[in-house]
Amino acid sequence: MVVGTSAILFTRVFVEAQGCCDHELLTHLRTPSRLGIDSSYHQFGCGGDDVGGLAARGSLAGYGRLDWTSTYCPGNPDTGTETLTNGGVYTLSLPAGQPQPLAGTPPPALLDLSTTHLALVPYDLSNPPVNALPGELPEIQVWNLATRSLERTIAETGVIRALAVGGDQIAVMVDEAGAVRIDRFSVSTGLRTTSRAISANATPALAMSYRWIVYTVGRAIRVLNTPTNRIHTAATLAHPPGKVLAARGKGIWIAGRGTLIRAAPLS
Repeated sequence: MVVGTSAILFTRVFVEAQGCCDHELLTHLRTPSRLGIDSSYHQFGCGGDDVGGLAARGSLAGYGRLDWTSTYCPGNPDTGTETLTNGGVYTLSLPAGQPQPLAGTPPPALLDLSTTHLALVPYDLSNPPVNALPGELPEIQVWNLATRSLERTIAETGVIRALAVGGDQIAVMVDEAGAVRIDRFSVSTGLRTTSRAISANATPALAMSYRWIVYTVGRAIRVLNTPTNRIHTAATLAHPPGKVLAARGKGIWIAGRGTLIRAAPLS
């Protein structure tokens, strides 16, 4: 689920199975008021597609699609073989826009967007494994949403674990030989602005709002203040939180057993 100014965009995933080793996922992309925005159907080992990787900012949303090709699909209850071969990114206006392909985009491992640009980390399809997702390329592609074209590619030196975009900033969580850091780049120039080492136990997820970059380490919600490059703990919880968002100066997370939504100031 992601939240824009005018709507919530989310997926509903239905698990369907026809045998002990036959697993199928039917995914619907929708808002609370609009059904049928997009869908995907993936029969593991036998090909199909996946919808995922949602992002939203203002009245704009984006999502990724992965396409799988099977080379051996014997049927139930055996497991076939498939490889990730294609995919791309779609954008739409909330709450009622139609999905539009961002032509030329690769299958995205990670994506996020601002009102003017979309950033993604591609999967590495040079030698993709069978029946598994490939690793990510150590790069960030920046796409201009006005011209709908690739504006620049930013090289990284480690494995990119998480990505967030806010205003003119791109933030990535990078793991380089076990040392984890948050690198920041300018959207408009592609230049690195600064880096900050963080705990190696950080959960691979980032949220960004105004000057705050939010992530979690165990039960702690940590906040990186971008003007000062300093980190503080906004909250320490009884249990590790679910997905954490950042909006209007607050960190927002799923608590309990997925039944509560809580918030705390980021300052």
